[in-house]
Amino acid sequence: ADAVTEAKIADGAVESEHLNNNVISGQTELAAEPADTDEFLISDAGTLKRIDYSHIKGGGITGADAWRLTTSFSGSADPIASNLERVDTDGYGVIGSAMTESSGTFTFPSTGIWLIEATFFTRCNGANRAHAGGIKTTTDNGTYSDASNNYSSMYNSGNDTYGNSSCQFIFDVTDTSTHKVRFYTSVANSNSVTGGNTDATNTGFTFIRLGDT
Repeated sequence: ADAVTEAKIADGAVESEHLNNNVISGQTELAAEPADTDEFLISDAGTLKRIDYSHIKGGGITGADAWRLTTSFSGSADPIASNLERVDTDGYGVIGSAMTESSGTFTFPSTGIWLIEATFFTRCNGANRAHAGGIKTTTDNGTYSDASNNYSSMYNSGNDTYGNSSCQFIFDVTDTSTHKVRFYTSVANSNSVTGGNTDATNTGFTFIRLGDT
């Protein structure tokens, strides 16, 4: 018989009911090669067994979602609490369940280690064109603190000038009822505008589940 390469799978990665115990028995007996590429051979306590790929595939990123500001506003906002929507144009795709949002507070659909990315677009005409944007998190569904922020300053040319900045944070969401996130902006000039658009993301927020908590 042709040689068979033994696949290495971590203990506990496959539940016992998915193992085909009738295909092969005996610690030294070689199994026939899998019928097609959708089957693999694994070692279960020294016994080779055949398993369908559908039972072991998966892993990697299991959640990804993106939201954006739909309408521009002037001045500071802590949090950005209105005119927010889930991205819905230009072939947008999502993995897993969606984030939910209420009055600027975002709730995660599942526990896990989540990467949060925020991008802020701003414009200003006037003096003091500094702009800040950031991510605030809570682990008790009440007390929010700065998890990540950024600062930018636009050149004062006497006309509208534009800026773009971003920040990121990796958040360990151990409980979806208590671990939540908000976004804010702070400007030096109350005429500074944080840009929003319902057709293309100017100011937006991305959530990617990297793995289990």
